[in-house]
Amino acid sequence: MLIEREKKDYVLMRFAEVMLNYAETANETGNSDIAKGILIEIRERAGILPGADGNYGVVASTREEIREAILAERNIEFAFEGHRFWDLRRLRMLDRLDGTTKHGVEAIAVDENGTELSLSVGRELASSYALTEKDFKYQVLQVPRSGVQSNVLPENYYFFPIQQAVLDRNNQLEQNVGWGGTFDPTLE
Repeated sequence: MLIEREKKDYVLMRFAEVMLNYAETANETGNSDIAKGILIEIRERAGILPGADGNYGVVASTREEIREAILAERNIEFAFEGHRFWDLRRLRMLDRLDGTTKHGVEAIAVDENGTELSLSVGRELASSYALTEKDFKYQVLQVPRSGVQSNVLPENYYFFPIQQAVLDRNNQLEQNVGWGGTFDPTLE
């Protein structure tokens, strides 16, 4: 018996990510003009005004400045999509998070008088798509509310540990340095 499943499309990568990846590659291979042009295209596409100089707020000119502009644009373009940590990890810039605190936005359903609704009532209204952005109040909270309040990211976060099940299958593998092993994945 053949059961047909419902087919669903999902976004693997947005066009903006393709453009920003291209900009990063162009910049790192010495084509900074192409990279800057792509940043301008992204900002134009987002509806940002060109400004008097026609550069849509892009003021970077050197390779390093354009690298930072691309990283900043990725942070804006992919806000709340979970890219920031991986971008900083990939570029070996996790130290930028040291000493920072993480914040989140809490949305609380309210009635027309601004009185908070109970969680069960808010959930029921949300489930029936009866709420819009005006039906909420928002507050910024530090995350987590208790426990570690300041980020400290050690060097070993650049290379995660090899799973024990993988190590058990091959006795020639060594665990990464920083995770109880002797293998240096940087190959230095």
